Amino acid sequence: MAVLKLYVERYFRKSRRSFMAVAKASFTFGEIMALYVSSQGLCHWLAEKVEDWPTEYPLVGKPYRILTKNGDVMSGYIMAVTDKEAALSWNEINGFLELKTFSLGPGNQMLCLRGSGYGMDEESCGLVEEGLKPRLLEMVDYLES
Repeated sequence: MAVLKLYVERYFRKSRRSFMAVAKASFTFGEIMALYVSSQGLCHWLAEKVEDWPTEYPLVGKPYRILTKNGDVMSGYIMAVTDKEAALSWNEINGFLELKTFSLGPGNQMLCLRGSGYGMDEESCGLVEEGLKPRLLEMVDYLES
């Protein structure tokens, strides 16, 4: 619902390009959510520096700004937080990033970074996806260490 709300409010009738990175990992949902919704957690895999991240709950609706390990700025607001995922608007790509987890059965837990940019060209979308893959693998390495 958060993605639909973002689309209707900001990007209605703009074309959408989607990207995704998925990896198998061993984790508890509590571990993952700590990596998804805290400044300290984000620094383990996505952020080089967290410039702005809310410290008070609820997090939803609050702004954030990070410098990614790829050297990009990522800013927007926290759209949703559940016990298994978080969704962030992403101003710099006119879109969003979902930080997801799911299980395909015992021993088959998955991490997923999925998102879209509205009005984004195919090349830019591919660059975002390629930039997220090493970050996802860095999170897997952190979880397994």
